[in-house]
Amino acid sequence: MYNICLPMHARHNDQGAVAGERYAGIMPGRDGAAGYQLFLLPGEAGDLPWQAALDWAAARNACLPTRSELALLHANLGHAFPDAWYWSSEADAILPRLAWSHDFDNGTQYNFRKTYSGRACAVRRADLTPSAASPVPLQQGERYAGLILGRDGAPDHHLLLPPDEPELEYLSWHAATAWAASLGHSLPGRREQTLLYAILKEAFRPNWHWSSEPGDIEDEAWCKDFDTGVAYQTLREFDGYARCVRRVLA
Repeated sequence: MYNICLPMHARHNDQGAVAGERYAGIMPGRDGAAGYQLFLLPGEAGDLPWQAALDWAAARNACLPTRSELALLHANLGHAFPDAWYWSSEADAILPRLAWSHDFDNGTQYNFRKTYSGRACAVRRADLTPSAASPVPLQQGERYAGLILGRDGAPDHHLLLPPDEPELEYLSWHAATAWAASLGHSLPGRREQTLLYAILKEAFRPNWHWSSEPGDIEDEAWCKDFDTGVAYQTLREFDGYARCVRRVLA
């Protein structure tokens, strides 16, 4: 079970959404800049090359999501998407003929040729005040990782990442689970790992980390690669990295 702290009097909701939009959560601000709330617009496009996808979103007075925003959509609204890949707004920084995408099946982020045909969704951003970048009090060294929504779309809990020091490597799943519990926390769930990939990817080694969730087979558990974003099941006896999280009810 998750270890969740008592509620704090800081809330974010879908206020400001227009008809048909879906609230996707918070993209926290960085370096004193304001964060923002993300909204998914209704409808999508299919079989579009990248530039046509950009134009389609712009015609709706919106934009394609960034790579981080696609991961946030996956964390909180993944159930609203088919198991398919969607274009991001980001071109490859090294190979200009390529652009980035996100796979809503396993979370992998690929760079495809811009001429390929893919799906597209559109998002809208609503700024938060800089003071709302961390809507709950942080303990020393903690980083705010955003908001997990319930299946009904309402805010469920805020996710916090403890300092870098509490990270262990080369642990089996059972050992990693026990280690996190000894700190009074737990390993992140699969949706929480996707949120961490969206917001705090740079805080993780570019390797796979254990989740808290057992696999479909008795001797396996879920993990996530914080390089490519892919989530998969592997044997619990394997040695992997582990980070724990703290939760505060929204």
